[in-house]
Amino acid sequence: MFKKCLLVLLFISSISFWPAPLVVAKGETTLVLYDSLAKQNVTEGNVDLLLRMLASYGQTVRISDMREKLDTSSVDHIIVIQNKAKPIQPEVSEKLQKYGKKILFIGQTSPGWARKQLGNLQMQISDTAISVRTKEALQSEPLLLGKLQLIKQTSAEKIGELTADDGTKFPYAVRNNKLSYASFLVKDSLSEFALLEVLNDFYGAGKTGQPYVVIRDVNPFVDFGMVQKTADAFNEAGIPFIVSAGPVFENMNLKAAKNYAELLQYVETRGGSIVLNAPVVTFGESKKGELTDVMTTSVQFFAQNEIAPLGISAEAYWQTDKVYQKEGLAPFSSAILFPNQNIIYTDETKETNAFKNALFYLDGKRYEKWAQAANETPFNVDTALGFSLFKNEKELQETVSWLRQMPIQDYTNLPHTVQTEKDTITAQNGFLSVNGKEITPADQFLNVKVKKINHKKLH
Repeated sequence: MFKKCLLVLLFISSISFWPAPLVVAKGETTLVLYDSLAKQNVTEGNVDLLLRMLASYGQTVRISDMREKLDTSSVDHIIVIQNKAKPIQPEVSEKLQKYGKKILFIGQTSPGWARKQLGNLQMQISDTAISVRTKEALQSEPLLLGKLQLIKQTSAEKIGELTADDGTKFPYAVRNNKLSYASFLVKDSLSEFALLEVLNDFYGAGKTGQPYVVIRDVNPFVDFGMVQKTADAFNEAGIPFIVSAGPVFENMNLKAAKNYAELLQYVETRGGSIVLNAPVVTFGESKKGELTDVMTTSVQFFAQNEIAPLGISAEAYWQTDKVYQKEGLAPFSSAILFPNQNIIYTDETKETNAFKNALFYLDGKRYEKWAQAANETPFNVDTALGFSLFKNEKELQETVSWLRQMPIQDYTNLPHTVQTEKDTITAQNGFLSVNGKEITPADQFLNVKVKKINHKKLH
């Protein structure tokens, strides 16, 4: 099921008994009710995007199609995302009206009772190009979204701003007491930031988040020299960073594995934090305990080399799979959830788990386009600006120069716990501990020498 990460010479075949999952202080529960996943539509993927956002607010999420029986028991909040112009079914609308707690509507026509409570909300349909602006002064490129419901008039509190190509301005969202409404959510657009602003208000978050940086696509087969140059450039610029590092769960005594461990040790000595990237899924079936063994062994490899993986990075659909939840995500209190690229379920579920902290992932190059004149813009939630491993030094230096203008934070200052049956890794106020032993990467700097290797020999 899981893609191998080093030469297949020795398979780890010992079967382990999985301990009780790490106890994570769960937040509240939000029900996400949707009418369509909008396949082949401009809003495709917005439900998955919303789930990643809610993870950053510590929410456990229940997911329900509007065609299913609506169950609002044990739910603290409801978010209704409408990708169809068709009104909500009367019986669903009636249950929502009686719910009595906070509801956020996103997208197409909200029910009449909701529009009335939202300051007699009046809408107009438009197919003009729309630019999104938030109070943080981020400005997007024009979006062509087809026929769109825009807020024409309301007496409710307004959040965010939309500008049509003729200069006409509309609120992005409105709120009145327990009801909120946002015009749309489209992935890879500034509506992500605009909706986070709405969610801050919806959940009463009361504070802004902080920016972090994560470097993706680091594994035993990449250009080690570029990883070193990246670590050096960030260190010299005084920018803390995170590396999403692929796992090693076989052949841990091979020279190639040792070289990889030395590379990650070097990253830590240069101010980098490590998160374990989930193994690549190749097909959707798994024997019970298989992923448990993979994750236990992967963490053990790092721990034995005094490397402290502080969390897990994975595509977001891992949160909606029972096997990935229980055997893959359970050991980690912290996560960075990447946008889905290739969804392969083992046992899909309609309820996500909650993390103590989950950075909201945002493509760093895309954010740079929005924020050229707003480099000190506050973030609504703790956000990981993501970059693939740089292709050359010019790209690296340009990115570092831009990031120096931002208050990038050190991931080790957040609390983290990783607990498997064999290892315990923690971070608290910048202090790292592996199995009870404090590690100080900076003090080990002189002992870490990363040698260049011929990666072709690994294939």
